[in-house]
Amino acid sequence: MEKVSQLDYLLLRSTLVRLLLWLFSIVLLLAMVGTLMINAQRVTFEKNANKAIYHVHEQLLVNDAALSGFGSLLNSVGPNNLHQTRDFTTRMRAAYPHIYMFEALVSVDPANKAQHETQMQELGYEDYKLTRYVSETNSKDNIINMI
Repeated sequence: MEKVSQLDYLLLRSTLVRLLLWLFSIVLLLAMVGTLMINAQRVTFEKNANKAIYHVHEQLLVNDAALSGFGSLLNSVGPNNLHQTRDFTTRMRAAYPHIYMFEALVSVDPANKAQHETQMQELGYEDYKLTRYVSETNSKDNIINMI
């Protein structure tokens, strides 16, 4: 008489087929869940990226309009009307807090450097100091170079 083990049913072909089908189903289920999770993350990422791109584009349009307005103001009132320029920049910075500052380059004769700095400090710009700027396309025709 043969000895029968309690684990002999594992050696049956039908049991092995069922085990392989079960393992395949588990692997397939895990792969599908993983794919769904990755797709959900991809969709979320793309949505957030599109929001960020839209926000950056909107800020660029605002910056472009503000800079265009600033340039037009400087061209119309000239570089010496600082009160009107300061009012404009204060209003624009209050309306659009992402704008850090407006900056204009003004050509000053080196002989008048100290006088110009003193005059600007008296107008309320306590830390005003001239810094040399040399443009590669230095045009003597333009008094104001805008950045």
